[in-house]
Amino acid sequence: MKSIVSPFMICLLLIAFISCKNDAKQDQETTSSETEEVTPAPPKKELTDQDRNQLNSLMTKLMLNPEFKTMSSMAVSAGLTDMLSSSEGPYTLFAPEGPAFNEVPQDSINHLVNPENLEELIRFYKGHLVEGEFDSVYITQALQKEGELQFTTMSGSILTVQKRGSDLIVRDGQGREARISSLSLIHI
Repeated sequence: MKSIVSPFMICLLLIAFISCKNDAKQDQETTSSETEEVTPAPPKKELTDQDRNQLNSLMTKLMLNPEFKTMSSMAVSAGLTDMLSSSEGPYTLFAPEGPAFNEVPQDSINHLVNPENLEELIRFYKGHLVEGEFDSVYITQALQKEGELQFTTMSGSILTVQKRGSDLIVRDGQGREARISSLSLIHI
């Protein structure tokens, strides 16, 4: 009888041990789910007018569009991010797209972004920036009436816009020309 009691006792102890082990897992699951329920989600931040203006700013639009990676980097290098992120304006940027920068020698771009040439970079950048909101629809309608539009940039240079066939062409004071796509005009 002694030999029957020992295996019987061992089985009983194993069953009790396994039962307790499952109870511990259930307790842990209950505790963690209770903890999740007890911890409330942090409240959403209410956007201020300044936050909304910054989200809709010219700088934000530049940074979110991969075509304008070089122009957004130049804005940062020129220290113009505060101006382009503020609610002041409106501004229109006649921005060269990525492929246009591929045609510019890398030495020229490196020269502009060199900290020693900060004034030149600011003048270059502001040479593409116009006060006011001018989208391609406005420009097209105005060209039908005027035939040619001139914009004074923030650097004081003149940009001339003309229509050639179905293309809008912008020319700077040095005679350089570029076609305007709807993506090249960024405004707030």
